[in-house]
Amino acid sequence: EVPFGVPLRHLIFDLAGGLREGRRVQAILTGGAAGTFLTAEHLDTPLTFEDFKRVGGTVGAGTVMVFDDTVDLRDVLARIGAFFAHESCGKCYPCQMGTQRQAEILGRIADGDVRDDDATTLIELGQVMTDTSICGLGQAASWAIIDAHKRWPALLKPLEAR
Repeated sequence: EVPFGVPLRHLIFDLAGGLREGRRVQAILTGGAAGTFLTAEHLDTPLTFEDFKRVGGTVGAGTVMVFDDTVDLRDVLARIGAFFAHESCGKCYPCQMGTQRQAEILGRIADGDVRDDDATTLIELGQVMTDTSICGLGQAASWAIIDAHKRWPALLKPLEAR
């Protein structure tokens, strides 16, 4: 736990031990699986609600996950998708089916099978889950995926289209 106002750079490199030698920050997932991604350009952002909002981040539960340049973010997104599919209680159809479908698509993308309409499908699916799910889990299940697409559109595109 750290006090509000600590810059991400201090949190990551001084308090948490930084990255492996020679590696660089590729992505920072803030707020947990239902959070948003920041990049190395945001390292000097203080950990406050206002500052995170200004740069498109979320504090959420306070989780900060750092991914270096060796990590395939498609794998990260697939794990997030699998997490939400597993955690869905199944009570409401948008979340039950939406998280399952999201996990299937993200798993396929992580395996290298990316289709032209995957990004559009994931964004539309995410919007339906956000708008119609009963609880916060379904409403937030696509936030990190949609945010990753905004920051790195090529992640969800076929290799030849990148």
